[in-house]
Amino acid sequence: MATSGTRTWALDIDEIIREAIELAGGEPALGNDATTLLRSLNLLQTELTNRKINLFTLTPRTLTLSQGVAEYNIDTTDVDVLNGSIRVGTGTAQSDSRIDRAGFDLYASVSPKNAQGRPSIYYVQRGVQRPVVTFWPVPDQTYTFYYWVFQRFEDGTKLAQDPGVPFRFIPVLTNGLAYQLARKRAAQTVDKGESQALELRIQRLKAEYEEALEYATTEDRERISTTVVPNLVTP
Repeated sequence: MATSGTRTWALDIDEIIREAIELAGGEPALGNDATTLLRSLNLLQTELTNRKINLFTLTPRTLTLSQGVAEYNIDTTDVDVLNGSIRVGTGTAQSDSRIDRAGFDLYASVSPKNAQGRPSIYYVQRGVQRPVVTFWPVPDQTYTFYYWVFQRFEDGTKLAQDPGVPFRFIPVLTNGLAYQLARKRAAQTVDKGESQALELRIQRLKAEYEEALEYATTEDRERISTTVVPNLVTP
């Protein structure tokens, strides 16, 4: 028997929600389940952002630094800056020199704050709306800051929409939404016997969600060689 010959299978948000409703089990799907689970999907994606840096959200960016300007707003969709370099030159003469990210204590201690030169550190203040990056020394000329960020997940706004995650994270979304739906149903249940049964189902669904998340995040990693060198200290 011939195989399909394709490798493009995926689920849209509507299908993910339907699968989550089936996994949650219990009473027939309520009329507002799809609406509330669309909201839960965005909350779930926020949780995934908080748990780990997801490789598929990594994005390179460039920022033009101007003489005498220390602080710069970056995009509102960017969660955090991972690393950065000062880029000089163009074409084959282009080169990047990595600069270190400073914590609050280090940046607070450098002096004078208005000293100008080629930036050697940057400090990221993660504000409510967007991160703000501050450089020290303050740029003494125009530079290019080349950096990597990890972004927010794309919003889930309608059912007939791609969830914006790799296929390997689809089980995470379906299991996570099934767990959230069971919790919502439990909050609306007043019957003691039914509430106990729902609590057992919630525990099972939570374990399945955590397992799916562990599998996905373990797979979502860089595949690079690692060398371990012992630190030999002579007594």
